[in-house]
Amino acid sequence: MTKAAITHAPRPGDEPAPPPESIEAVEAVLAEWFARPVVLLSSARAGLRLLLELHGMNRHRDHLYLPPFLARCVLNAVTYNAFPVHDGASAGATLLYHQYGFPQRHIPEGLVIEDAAHAFFASGKSGARTWRGPAIFSLPKFFPVAGLCGGVVAVDERQADALRAAAREALPAPAGVREWMRAVYAAWRDGEPPGGTEGAQWLEPVYELLYQFPTADIDDLAGVPATVEGLAAAGRRRAEHVARLRDRFGPQVGNDGFWPPGDVAPYAVPYFGTGDPAKLHEIDTALGANGIEAGVYHVDVRRDMVEADYRQCVLVPCHQQLSATDMDRICTVIDELDRQH
Repeated sequence: MTKAAITHAPRPGDEPAPPPESIEAVEAVLAEWFARPVVLLSSARAGLRLLLELHGMNRHRDHLYLPPFLARCVLNAVTYNAFPVHDGASAGATLLYHQYGFPQRHIPEGLVIEDAAHAFFASGKSGARTWRGPAIFSLPKFFPVAGLCGGVVAVDERQADALRAAAREALPAPAGVREWMRAVYAAWRDGEPPGGTEGAQWLEPVYELLYQFPTADIDDLAGVPATVEGLAAAGRRRAEHVARLRDRFGPQVGNDGFWPPGDVAPYAVPYFGTGDPAKLHEIDTALGANGIEAGVYHVDVRRDMVEADYRQCVLVPCHQQLSATDMDRICTVIDELDRQH
């Protein structure tokens, strides 16, 4: 990946943004956005671990039901406190994953933790929705922030206070560690080659340190919108890109049953095409040659963890930093290869 490549997430500009006024100020904005109390932490994964701890889960006793095709870092967070399984019947809790920002239809029983790391936007203008339980969210996937940061949308103030207290019980990071973590993340984000003390090869150890130092670092939050209107502006731009892709490709980006109603603003848009895996990989390669990092992924077209139907797709970027020219380039590459089919 080159520094100029378009990826699924926006990047900070050449001029670094200042950190926010305070962590509490950002929490207040996010609480208004999600219409629930918010606790900022080092990452969504740190929030998942703390939630499992608060519910007294033990990896030698308790099972957590979750879907396949999750990132390994999520599994790492789970295995501190629970044993991950794909059989909901044996599990006392569910990680309800809203894959790439598309809401789950499945409504589980028992303890539910919503994985909204790819679902910051419930629509182009709000993060509020009908919640099934506490939810974890990620900021770097959606905003050009300086470092790794995320948190929990708590069910109420009591749970929010318990999460803050649990995070404060952890030892503080030694001097310079959070700065080093931020530099490693930036090296990986900007596509710099591994090597040196700030190389992307250190990203996995950084992920592990997020669990050890779960409190939010204000410098990591530099670049997050300071108002609800700023969040909504990003959502509206995403929704415009999504609408353009749907108008251009129709059912090749999912039939009407796949898409939820309204101005949807997901993490990325799945392009299923004709379903030919070879053609999807060909499209992904062509996009990469044009500076667009997409990738071939598996997406559940039913949006139901219990009755899932995973189909391969090219996951197309749609974030708010993309211009009309960028979207034209993406559409042209896909169109040209489709005509060759």
